[in-house]
Amino acid sequence: MHLYGKYRSEPEVERISRLLQEGEFLIDVNYLSFPESITRNSLVYSLMLKEPSELTRLTKVALNLGYHIHQEVPLLSHNHAFPHDFIGLFLIPTDIDVTAQY
Repeated sequence: MHLYGKYRSEPEVERISRLLQEGEFLIDVNYLSFPESITRNSLVYSLMLKEPSELTRLTKVALNLGYHIHQEVPLLSHNHAFPHDFIGLFLIPTDIDVTAQY
């Protein structure tokens, strides 16, 4: 799973990563730009997930971390694509307007 940490502080990224790992998710953190279509907390995922229930499980873990997932977007979100069996987690602070970034 890819955790996009661009809009999160380093301590927050570490906290989220640690708790996701405790939930048995394998985490790859990056600080890449978000796709333009992602303006709220989102999951971007491959349609070839071996366990689609992972989306539900990840949504529940994110909610326990204090993040409501507003949308789940399949496989391709504009300039970002995911290989099979991957999920991208995009978390945006409430005080940041990512649309102003474009």
